Amino acid sequence: MPTHESDVCIIGGGITSAMLAQKLSELRPSLHITVVEAGRSIFDVENRGRYRERAIAYGEHPWPDDYVEDQQAEGIISMTMAVGGLALHWGGACNRFSEEDLRLKSMYGLAVDWPIEWRELERYYCEAERRLNVAGEPSAYPQDKRTEPYPQPPIPLSFNLQLLKRWAEQSGLKFDSLPMARNLTPSGGRGACCVYDTCGEVCPSGAR
Repeated sequence: MPTHESDVCIIGGGITSAMLAQKLSELRPSLHITVVEAGRSIFDVENRGRYRERAIAYGEHPWPDDYVEDQQAEGIISMTMAVGGLALHWGGACNRFSEEDLRLKSMYGLAVDWPIEWRELERYYCEAERRLNVAGEPSAYPQDKRTEPYPQPPIPLSFNLQLLKRWAEQSGLKFDSLPMARNLTPSGGRGACCVYDTCGEVCPSGAR
């Protein structure tokens, strides 16, 4: 069995470990980093659309070989052992916690408060959004204040969401589009979003 000398060993080849490995390599370029993944690379861009067609027509699982042994189920499941991890199924939604989410105990007497302040956490949200190239718009509510704008403007709303937004805002509440980690234009080797709304199963352009 070969021996691999490493300064840092990361278990699992999902999106979080990929971002961690990237950040560590930036902070310490001389580090030897090893990522260990039990699954294989199953993201098949060329056939992704065909798998979805068969899922619709025959109820087949649209992610062949995407399963955990003894835990396979019929239909679409959010359980995986493959390069990319659960990000393979992720639609790209990038909601932030609000300040009150971190202070449930002191504000509402529920659970416990987080050990860090929202002001400290917020700068890391900004960094993560830059790395993920998140598309979004400023919130209408001061509780959702930001210190940096989103890297991209918001994903255009589909026709049905435009209708829903107009109807819902008759209540007097303001609604923002959902922040999404999708490219509006080609970036980082990935294509532009086509707004097909099939992110969790198939991204035909690779924008997610």
